[in-house]
Amino acid sequence: MIREIKERFPVVLGFIKSGQSSLIDYLNCKKNEVAWRSDALDIYERCYDIEKHFPVFILRNPVDRCWSQYWYFKYNQKYTYSEFLDIEGVDGHGIKNPIEQCNYFKFIEKFKQHNPIILRLEDMQMISNFPIINKREHSVISEAFRRLTIRKLLNNNIRHGYQL
Repeated sequence: MIREIKERFPVVLGFIKSGQSSLIDYLNCKKNEVAWRSDALDIYERCYDIEKHFPVFILRNPVDRCWSQYWYFKYNQKYTYSEFLDIEGVDGHGIKNPIEQCNYFKFIEKFKQHNPIILRLEDMQMISNFPIINKREHSVISEAFRRLTIRKLLNNNIRHGYQL
């Protein structure tokens, strides 16, 4: 099994603002050694020849991921946070709906037969030399917005916790 994995390159699969850039940097992967898809919908809709790779997913707490996405792509300049959570349609960053992108297991299901490695960003950040890439100043969500996000996740039957 180890030999088989060493002969295949990892494909780091993530979701917007879930930590895939940091993971790739941590793994010191060269671009020609990693197939990288950052948009969950792209992962789901365009599943490519995964046999040449082994899938590695990195997940992030859905509430923190939505908040980070809101600030990082400057949605705060166009929408209130509540409006952002209800966006439908593509806007240039692969967004169809930020809440739907938190339905991680819907997308991971397609890769189950390939025994994906599933990592949590919060666990990886406990490693002393794990890089934090693209962190912005608005990284802490208020309790009111946290509750709003959890409510919208639950209304869409998406768990806001993601125990593996």
